Amino acid sequence: MEGKALYDLLEREIIPLFYTRGMDGLPREWIRRMKESMRDVGKKFSSHRMLLQYADTFYAPAVRNARTFSAKGYAQSKEVSAYLARLRAHWAELRIEELSSDAAPILTIGNTISVKARIFLAGLSAEDLGVELYYGALSSKGEIEDPRRMEMAPCGGEGNTALYCAQVACDRTGRQGFTIRILPRHDTLVHPFLPGLVKWG
Repeated sequence: MEGKALYDLLEREIIPLFYTRGMDGLPREWIRRMKESMRDVGKKFSSHRMLLQYADTFYAPAVRNARTFSAKGYAQSKEVSAYLARLRAHWAELRIEELSSDAAPILTIGNTISVKARIFLAGLSAEDLGVELYYGALSSKGEIEDPRRMEMAPCGGEGNTALYCAQVACDRTGRQGFTIRILPRHDTLVHPFLPGLVKWG
């Protein structure tokens, strides 16, 4: 489909511009469009722009993280190491005991749905975990397409069990579905997927 669109663009617009020439024999409109392209593309695809983006997105944050983790005798590093060790020791026993909602069989646009998840913490605390509601339209195979995510908040529990809650606005038509996933949660983690731990509902 994209290949066809590209060939159509070349055949119907670009190539005719190149062969349409004035009294001076130059394809003035083609030249104008090429100059516009060079001005626009040059700003976005250049080594200068690339290095600035890399510096802002990766290198500078990496330097800040290194300073943070090495400060006070590597106190932050030791804290994160202990957190990850505790997480890995209990992750296998962590489980989703119940996932429920108050959704009616038929909903209308504007309805709000409450979703609750009961999690067995297996020796962890509710603050150790990030619980996300993962929802969207269902395909013909019952799989969630074009998913959206929402952070669920701790909303109770007792003992070694925690409740997480979220409210979702019904803003789409068609069959909808949801599940949850559990990820590590710690302020110093660059990304929750880095420890390689995830548990799906």
